[in-house]
Amino acid sequence: MFSLSSLSSSGGHSEQKERERISYFDIRINSPYKDIILIQGSPLELSSIPLSGNLVISVKNEIVVKKISLRLVGRFKLEFLQVGRYKKNSSSLASLVKEKRKIFECYWDNLLVSSKGDVLVGGENAENQHNSSSGCSTSNQDMDTSGNAIFLSKRSLSSPVFNKIIRRKTHSSHRKILELPENGVTGTPFEGLRENARSRSSSSNTLNNNSHSYSNRDGSGSSYLFLMKRGNYELPFNTMLPPEVCETIEGLQSGSILYSFEAIIDGRQLWDTDLSVHTSPHGPIGSTSTSGNGMRTKNKIIIKKFKYLRILRTLSMDNLAMQEEISVGNTWRDKLQYETSIPSRAVPIGSTTPVKIKIFPFEKNIRLDRIEMALIQYYAMKDSSAQIYDDEIAVMKITHLADFGPLTDKLDVDCPFTIPDNLKQITQDCCLQDNLIRVMHKLQVRILLQRQVDGEYKNLEIKAQLPMLLFISPHLPMKGRLVLFDKHDGKIHFRPGELVPLFLTTYPAQGLTPGVELNSTTTAHLALPQPPPNYHESTNDHLMPALQPLGADSVALTVPSYEQAQAQASASSYVTGSVPAYCDDD
Repeated sequence: MFSLSSLSSSGGHSEQKERERISYFDIRINSPYKDIILIQGSPLELSSIPLSGNLVISVKNEIVVKKISLRLVGRFKLEFLQVGRYKKNSSSLASLVKEKRKIFECYWDNLLVSSKGDVLVGGENAENQHNSSSGCSTSNQDMDTSGNAIFLSKRSLSSPVFNKIIRRKTHSSHRKILELPENGVTGTPFEGLRENARSRSSSSNTLNNNSHSYSNRDGSGSSYLFLMKRGNYELPFNTMLPPEVCETIEGLQSGSILYSFEAIIDGRQLWDTDLSVHTSPHGPIGSTSTSGNGMRTKNKIIIKKFKYLRILRTLSMDNLAMQEEISVGNTWRDKLQYETSIPSRAVPIGSTTPVKIKIFPFEKNIRLDRIEMALIQYYAMKDSSAQIYDDEIAVMKITHLADFGPLTDKLDVDCPFTIPDNLKQITQDCCLQDNLIRVMHKLQVRILLQRQVDGEYKNLEIKAQLPMLLFISPHLPMKGRLVLFDKHDGKIHFRPGELVPLFLTTYPAQGLTPGVELNSTTTAHLALPQPPPNYHESTNDHLMPALQPLGADSVALTVPSYEQAQAQASASSYVTGSVPAYCDDD
């Protein structure tokens, strides 16, 4: 589904040579569902949301790295052709609405030093503020092999200014190297590593354009290099997501919110004469020293990995919509009375909800022709100028044909309606922060009748609209879109017509099958993270030995009949025999 890794270098190395160093590179999320963070409850009900995982690297041949960084980015995208009504200039027939910006970003500067990520709220604005505070500009700059910016001067090569730059570059390229343990490591190997004052002051003016990293804030190792030997490495990462984090929207044709990880191994190739590392035999991990004036680097080795992340939200167990029955009815004077209802306003995606229709005719010669139902999806999006674009579409339509003859008495009709089970065809109800994207649903019911007047049939039509709240339940099968990444820039592409199953490791809901008809009880059951056990399956309610009656067992193996219980009760009033277990026969 995902590309294994994206390999590139600035030193002329081929991808095949870099794969000889790294045989496996992946981003793993700590979640019961693969590459999915499932949030239960609305932002008002939650505090911060934990996100954690591991960066898994299998090193085939040892490699020297400057740092291993990780970034999680959420992007909001608008792209559609708008006709007329939202345009300020009505003389034009149509216009292209196109906008793309960051709405969320979390950054881990170096997982070899710290597993804690920094959440930047506000996307591009927060990033621009951070870059401007670093005190440097990226214009007219080049990068040396150690990541330090060199300002290109228009002076000649023999000028004193250029000679000073050359000396500064040569000095900064000498670094200490820290050796990681043999056969890999699990955890953060150099937790709490800090730079010295000189390195920290020099790194504060450094900006790496190739990896788009920020200035060093937690000892990202700009004054160190790290030698990763052959073995398997699991580098943990963690952060806390804000409760109002936007959920993934991938099914709307005109707008989307997508999240992706980008992991970067910022490697270095050393001169062979400088590969002499001395490890202290008694010191802890990271207690290393180098001979001479440090390491000299000559080429960069940049290895990238991208991973698609879905952030989905489900309802809390006490949401009132689960117990809210929706009913719409009316009376046509001297003709009929009708009522249309669904048992719960909250309906999980991929389930089937029963639609009950009751018709009370007041006169003869009325017959039911057919019932048409359509699921209407309304969505609205807001751009950076606070302009709102909205539309609605019919996601699914079904027709029930009926031949009941003339209606002479009350008529009850049950019409099950199945909700689509893939997030490309339908999008869950949501109202994202600042009304960035809002999605709502309603079930439109049309009851077509025929009334005979003077030997001719005239059409009667009843329209009813039932509001529905569609939510995601991990207990029902569901599909999402197949995602592919561009190996070089990490751009997300959806493969047309292909879907992938979600929630593969979910706990099975007892007694529920795909397409089961729901009521308010089963709807609330589907919102539970895991169904509770039945009472007879519980192991926490056994009698304690000190509280048991004489001769009683904590668990009755057989249940005596009523006649046996009467005989045992009248046998003796002084000696207590085996106590009959309680039996509820209703």
